[in-house]
Amino acid sequence: MLLFYALHQIPFILATALFVKEHRRRSILIVGAHSSSEHTCRRSNTAFSRFVFARSKSMASNELMLVDVDAEYYTDENCDSDVDYHVKVEAIMLDDDVDDPQRRSMRPYSLINEDNPFEGEDKYESEGMENLDELEEDDNHESSNKKRSSKGKRPIYPKHDPKTPFDQVMFELGMEFTNLDTFRQAIRDYAVAGSYDLKFVKNDKLRIRVKCSGKCPFLMYCARDNETNTFQVKTLVDIHKCCRSFRNKHASTKWLAKKIVEKLREQPDISGIDMYDHIKKNYQVQVGRGKVYRVIHAAREEIEGKEKDQYARIRDYCAELRRSNPGSSVYLGVNRPHLTLPPIFSRFYVCLEACKLGFQSGCRPLVGLDGTFMKGYYGGEVLTAVSQDGNDGFYVIAYAIVDVESRDTWSWFITQLLEDLGPGSESGITFVSDQQKGLVPSLMELCLRAEHRSCMRHLWVNFSKQHKGLELKKAMWDCAYATNVQQFQRCMQNVKAISESAWSWLDRLDPKVWSRHAFRTFPKNWALTSNMCEQFNSKIARYRSKPILTLAEEIRCKIMRKICKEREKMLRYHGPITPKVQDKLERDKKASRFWTPQWAGDPEGVRYEVQCSPNKYDVNLVARTCSCMEFDLTGIPCVHAIAAIGWNNLKPEDFVHPYYTKETYLRVYEPYVKPANGVAMWPQAGGDPVMPPPLKRPPGRPKKQRKKEHNETSKPNNVKRRYGENSQAGQASQSTPTTNHEDIPLPEMSQSQVKYKNTPTISRETLQAACVGSGRRIANLFNGTQESFTAP
Repeated sequence: MLLFYALHQIPFILATALFVKEHRRRSILIVGAHSSSEHTCRRSNTAFSRFVFARSKSMASNELMLVDVDAEYYTDENCDSDVDYHVKVEAIMLDDDVDDPQRRSMRPYSLINEDNPFEGEDKYESEGMENLDELEEDDNHESSNKKRSSKGKRPIYPKHDPKTPFDQVMFELGMEFTNLDTFRQAIRDYAVAGSYDLKFVKNDKLRIRVKCSGKCPFLMYCARDNETNTFQVKTLVDIHKCCRSFRNKHASTKWLAKKIVEKLREQPDISGIDMYDHIKKNYQVQVGRGKVYRVIHAAREEIEGKEKDQYARIRDYCAELRRSNPGSSVYLGVNRPHLTLPPIFSRFYVCLEACKLGFQSGCRPLVGLDGTFMKGYYGGEVLTAVSQDGNDGFYVIAYAIVDVESRDTWSWFITQLLEDLGPGSESGITFVSDQQKGLVPSLMELCLRAEHRSCMRHLWVNFSKQHKGLELKKAMWDCAYATNVQQFQRCMQNVKAISESAWSWLDRLDPKVWSRHAFRTFPKNWALTSNMCEQFNSKIARYRSKPILTLAEEIRCKIMRKICKEREKMLRYHGPITPKVQDKLERDKKASRFWTPQWAGDPEGVRYEVQCSPNKYDVNLVARTCSCMEFDLTGIPCVHAIAAIGWNNLKPEDFVHPYYTKETYLRVYEPYVKPANGVAMWPQAGGDPVMPPPLKRPPGRPKKQRKKEHNETSKPNNVKRRYGENSQAGQASQSTPTTNHEDIPLPEMSQSQVKYKNTPTISRETLQAACVGSGRRIANLFNGTQESFTAP
């Protein structure tokens, strides 16, 4: 019997010896466990359970202290945390012998001690089992370099990586976190990835206890470890028996904003619908429409910074612009009634050196002034000064951001602009504007000798408020297009024949501000509108809702990209003059065959009379003038001059003004905007932080769209259908009958009546009065047999 028992223990003894030799990273299966306390803990009924254990010196060599159990469930109510569990080793099994893949994937604590395999340092590894031998060699090397203590070393627990993707977050017993905020973020990632409805039962600065809703056994407890001053998972029951939750409260606006930051960097203009689809597809949560826009707004603040913070760093941005682009004009204006009060933002002006030099190198001396509103939280206005290059493209000279558009801000902007454009600019430059608030008085005060044109489109809008009709519109624009006095007078008489009041309205205006025949000839630009400013405003429309520094930086980068693009495009172009001017010459060359030039007989041979019966024009090829004034105003040969040039077998391209040559165009775009550093590299300018301007927001929802003109529709391709009387035109619309409502004929009624018992009726007179008041005919409502009508 004793021999049989000894033979029976041989496998156990051999397995124990094997464990002593191969003691690292192995799994131990234990049969039989007992508690050193009278308390008991509910455990799994599985005969063989996987244990993670350790041993203290006071225990026997075959006794281990239970640390964690692969149990069905475990809660604080079911088990006392102070109980010491002891187990007796009766069987040992290597990981490679475990049949269950899920059990094999779990990692035990390794008991490491050269003298005693059940003493010493505990190692915990999260790597795969295939690298155990390599990891064992590394641990032996590290252990040999460290002095061991008599009591053994603390186990090395897994550490959470905050950069782990949200759908790969896993928790393990003993896992360490740097702080509780990192643990909360990991909990939210885990809850959203698994669609779990987790609740923070205890949530303070020292500990967090998380449970799942309902009867789900999931439990996790994280608290501070005083020995390492880190936060560690003390309790973990990673078992779920709950249903999936599609509307997860942990997918908050703040959580989603952090997740979509990279998506928003890649697609800054992504729509709310596309972002909703992205969130639903990648995070498996359903959010409302309003929440999607709040998430996008929060993510943009994460990328661009909050608006108030950007005002505080505007001094540093000015210093960076001066450093990166020497020679640029950068000015900042603040309001500070008293030194004890913080400075409040008022105005910010930028004229880059490249823009300044480019304008002076070959742009035509015509500057458009315009302002557009900002859509941010604090509002404001963007003031711009834009010119035109030789290809009729817009060229930005300077821009400013002000708190409000007024005469004072426009005077300050124009003063800075004239200083940058050089001496004599107040008389040698033509300004065109749409008569912004306070702009005209500022120009009259600062640029009295300069020519000032009004945008013809805005004049027509004001004109059409009182004088409507396509015929008047065409007649007014013909007056503006007239290039000589005789043509202008004929067009004005045409307006007078159509409407005396319209003629009186136009006659009060100075022709120098709106008609080409009265323009000066030296700018070589006969532009009637400020379209160059509108072009630039359309390019920055997407940036106007951004904070102030982000807007300013986007404008600077837009100018930098445009200069590079225009220069590269012109370098690839083959021709002596710019493309648009060349196209115009080709069209006029075809039209010149109908005109016959006649030399006047002058010794120089430059005076010609060009006729196309019954019209005749005087052309001077040396002075480059024509009596039609088109050659004088634009610097481009008109159809009459081209006929005379062709009579001399010369090329019209040789008579084009130098403003339109390829050489001048490249000289304009030769200066480039130098790159600047990011926010982290900005110099510290010092000074008190600038505060944002006072918030001036009218009641109601903030408006993002500009005010439409009275004759402008939101959808130009759709015709608005109108019913009833047209109050604007003062007459009935097409869908409204023109018959006088009081004279609506009614048929004679017969004496027979159709009445319904207990049914209210409307008399014929009442119905007639109601229909007349609403502008509708009622003659077809009666068939001659009814005198009363049943009420609906």
